Amino acid sequence: FEDGRSALQRVNAATFAAGVSVKCGNETCGYVREARQDVTCAEAYATSFDPGTFRDDTNSLGAAVMVGRSCNLQSDLQRSEGIALSAFNFLANNGQDEALQFDGLINIGLYVADDISEFVTNSPATSRLPTLHMALEMWFTVDD
Repeated sequence: FEDGRSALQRVNAATFAAGVSVKCGNETCGYVREARQDVTCAEAYATSFDPGTFRDDTNSLGAAVMVGRSCNLQSDLQRSEGIALSAFNFLANNGQDEALQFDGLINIGLYVADDISEFVTNSPATSRLPTLHMALEMWFTVDD
């Protein structure tokens, strides 16, 4: 679907900035941000991840989308048209645990929207995000 809908996952594609598209097939969604061309960034190619989403099994917020940096000059994300990195490039597994790597350079995080104000209300009964407390699990490793 062109609007980010899928029979198997929901993406808040309309909440992302202009120049961004999230297109879904039956199984996965791909992310594309048009090449940035301004005085501070002159990218040659669009930024793309395919697949580029992680499904929200609760179907509450929608899939988390891998977006990359706002400017990818001289980055591994600057790839010729039609060649995309995948969310799979950032998965790690030691045979027991699985993790997603965030390096701050290429994979800066996962987003459900550019602006989350539509997910938060003043009422815990209607808000799609927590209004008082939230738990977050993270795993950090530091190598020598």
